[in-house]
Amino acid sequence: MDIIPKYKIGTSIPVNKQKVLDYFSIYIDHKNENEKTETYTCTDNSLLILLQSKEENKVFVKFYCNIGVNTQDNSMNFPGKTWFLVFCQENGSGIQNLNTKVIMPASDGAIMSDLFSSEAFRIAKHFASHPKDKPKK
Repeated sequence: MDIIPKYKIGTSIPVNKQKVLDYFSIYIDHKNENEKTETYTCTDNSLLILLQSKEENKVFVKFYCNIGVNTQDNSMNFPGKTWFLVFCQENGSGIQNLNTKVIMPASDGAIMSDLFSSEAFRIAKHFASHPKDKPKK
């Protein structure tokens, strides 16, 4: 599995921090050392970033979704997208594209449409079809 640039999305409203930690607890691999933000690396190398809001015990969640590419069958996967989508649905938040600042409903159709038009997806799709173009590590 090759790793491609991340698709960056976030919650449109602040959510309860404990709900974030409880929901993502089995998806989080480890907490990263960072003085400015509370950042976690997930089991698929996606990043979960918690930013304190003005409301007590509430955070904005930034999610940098990893897109995996399998060059043997030209397929892509992004399991973190589903984790984040369901979390937003359960907590009444829309989803914000962090690059364009556009807020969309927390629906599979909206997020897939946005994902398919993202630079990260275009790069992943190219590397899935043309694995020789991927830079060596």
